[in-house]
Amino acid sequence: MEKESNIMVGLGEVLWEIGPQSKRFGGGPATFAYYAALLGNRGIVASKVGADELGTEMVENFKKLGVEADFVQTDELAPTGTITVEPDPKGEMTYTINEEVAWDYFDWDDKWETLASQASLICFNSLSQRGPQSYHAIRRFLRAASRECVRIFDVHLRDSYYCVEKLNESMLMADVVKLSESQLPQIFRVLGLKPGNLRASAKLLQENYGLRMLVLTRGQRGCMLVTENQVVEHPGFKIKQVDEMGAGDAFAAVIGHHFLRAAPLDRMAEAANRLAAFVASRQGTMVEVDKNTLSQVTASAAKKSNGGSNGKGNYRGDNRRNPPRQ
Repeated sequence: MEKESNIMVGLGEVLWEIGPQSKRFGGGPATFAYYAALLGNRGIVASKVGADELGTEMVENFKKLGVEADFVQTDELAPTGTITVEPDPKGEMTYTINEEVAWDYFDWDDKWETLASQASLICFNSLSQRGPQSYHAIRRFLRAASRECVRIFDVHLRDSYYCVEKLNESMLMADVVKLSESQLPQIFRVLGLKPGNLRASAKLLQENYGLRMLVLTRGQRGCMLVTENQVVEHPGFKIKQVDEMGAGDAFAAVIGHHFLRAAPLDRMAEAANRLAAFVASRQGTMVEVDKNTLSQVTASAAKKSNGGSNGKGNYRGDNRRNPPRQ
């Protein structure tokens, strides 16, 4: 595997969302890899499917969309991951993330070790760590990556599939943490931290965990990027929202793309919001993006950053600092 272009890996769950009359495939890591590829990187998904029709169809779909799927493993026993979508007695749709599926059983193997060692950036989340086998495989993947590799932790506080220990470890292993404004109070409760106003709370997380950058998303109200030396806010773009699924992963892909290229924070924030808004205004998670929008999103990615990101990873290992301050 050559490292002539940036290799951006989406590490975690892949699944089908199955409703009463339709289904669609995805999962955050695969959606991240899709948009990473659209931006001109090698977008690779590292996950696991079952030895079933849904798994075969999913891998075929990834390949059609330009997502490298050679590192999607196959489980002979557990089925491909699914989310069951069905109405409750009041007619509201409910979403059940089914358990004991293929992505709960990642295998640490030679192919994954090779991929980890070659990765420029790895995006991982909290949901895919719910099963102990996958949790340990993800930890080994992150540790096997080079010191130059950028690790992005995309916080997904879904149902009860997280705990303080895993959340704390993930924050410590990350260079960049992305979370939504709505998750911030919950994060502070889980970690036992005392929140202040929005900017102060974001800065506290960035400092406590020694992050190169904290990314706080705010839906259609934009985002806040926090580094050691800078806090940059962007108001977002006003759109008619059609489908928000996929927008957050597109946002993360743009952040990773520009972070690797040492873009200024204001440029990074504008570009990430632009693509996220575009995706949210369309139906689907992995949507087609026109050349003009892609050009706007990727432009000026090579400028030097004023926010402490020098375009190179600065991973300091699991014990790179003292435990977070309370």
